[in-house]
Amino acid sequence: MPALRNTLVATAVISLTACSSLAPTLPTSSDTGYGTLESNPACSDFVKRYGSDKPLPRFATTLVSGKRPLLATDAARANGADHEQLAFDDIERDFDSFLNCYYVDLSEHLRRAGADDKAKEELLALRGHAIVTVMARYAAYNMTGVIAGGLHATNFEPYDALSSDAAALLTRIEYAERLLRRDSKTARQFEAKPVPQVDRTAASLHGFPRVKRSNRVFSVVQVAFEAERPTARRAVGFLTRLAGLFAGPGVSDLKSVVNTALAGLEKAAFVNIYGRAYRADVDDLFADLDDGPSPDHWTKIDDALRDACNRLAILAGGVVAHCVPEREGPSA
Repeated sequence: MPALRNTLVATAVISLTACSSLAPTLPTSSDTGYGTLESNPACSDFVKRYGSDKPLPRFATTLVSGKRPLLATDAARANGADHEQLAFDDIERDFDSFLNCYYVDLSEHLRRAGADDKAKEELLALRGHAIVTVMARYAAYNMTGVIAGGLHATNFEPYDALSSDAAALLTRIEYAERLLRRDSKTARQFEAKPVPQVDRTAASLHGFPRVKRSNRVFSVVQVAFEAERPTARRAVGFLTRLAGLFAGPGVSDLKSVVNTALAGLEKAAFVNIYGRAYRADVDDLFADLDDGPSPDHWTKIDDALRDACNRLAILAGGVVAHCVPEREGPSA
C-alpha cells in the first residue's frame, strides 16, 4: 500500500507540473499558438530583444525593473554591461511586441495607421477587448469546470471563496471594458449617467496619454490575474493534502490528489485546444480590418463576453453583470 500510494502521489505531482495547473496559464517560451517563437514572424522583434529560450521571465523582469537583461548576442555585453535601461516608450514598444507575438499581431495594421493616433487607439482597444473576452471565458471554465456550452465538465476541486472570486472578476472585467470603450468611436458605450469613478478618472487624464494607456493595459492584466486565481487557491489545497499523504495514509486524501491530477491534465488539454482555436478565430476577425474596426467587430466579441459574464454572475450569487453595455431596443 505505501508503494502504491507513493507511485500515485508521484504521478499526481508529475501530472500537475506537466500541465502547469499550479502556475498561471500563460504561453510558454516555445509555444505561441502556431509553433515555436522562431517560426512565428510576429515574434521576430520580441525574440530579438528577449531571446527564444526564456523570453517571458526576462520580459517580466524588465517590466518590474525597467532594465532589459542583455543577451549574449548584444554588443553591449562586450563592454561588461548586463542590462539596458529602457525609457517608457521602449517598454511600451516591447509590450506591443509581446502582444503581437503571443496574442494578436497588429503590427501591419498599426503600420498602415501611420501617424493616426485615433486609428491606433481603436485597434489597440479592440485587441484588449478580445483578450478580456478570452480571459473571461477561460475564467468561467476555470471556476466551474463547464466547457463547450455544458457538454463537458472537468471535476475541479471546489473552494470557499469561489463566489467572491467571481464577483471580483466581474468588477475587473467591467473596469477594463469601460476603459477600453471610453474613447472608441465604434464600440457600444456604457450609459453616461451615473458616471462611475473609472470614467471620471479617465476623463481627468486627458493630458496624460501614456498614463491613460497604462491604465488600460493593467486593467486587462488584472483580469488575467483574477481569471487564474482559482488555480492558485486549488494549488494551496492540493499541496496541503499532498503533505498529509506523506504524514500518514489517508484514502480520501489520496483520491482527492489523484482526482486533482486528472483534472489538471484535462484542463491542460482543453486550454491547449481551445486556446489555439480562440486565437485562430480572433486572428481571422482582425484580418478583416482593412478599413479599421467597425461596430460589428465589437459586437461579434461582445456576445462571447456577455455569455461568460452571465455564467460568472450565477457563481457570484446571481448579481447583475455589467461587462458590456446593454443592447438597445426590445432585445436588451
